[in-house]
Amino acid sequence: MDDTAEEAAGYLNSSRDVYLLCDSKGICSVAAAKIREHEMHVKDLLALIKYTADEDKDEKILENQKVLKTPVVRNGKQATVGYQPDIWKKWR
Repeated sequence: MDDTAEEAAGYLNSSRDVYLLCDSKGICSVAAAKIREHEMHVKDLLALIKYTADEDKDEKILENQKVLKTPVVRNGKQATVGYQPDIWKKWR
């Protein structure tokens, strides 16, 4: 397995919510680069929001919704962040 295929396999085996289907070395390389670019962009946005004045944070988050973990699922007064099917099954 070459470096590109190993990198793609690493993303598939990680805990990230990322799924890659690679049919050639070139496609895996592009997908892995795009994922890495997106992750760096989100980290930069989180750093920006962290050091933004408290009164401006809500506006910054609304402008940059990539930083929100999704899905946010509501059930009346209850809510979950992220994929939580075990909790959803208990809701009535």
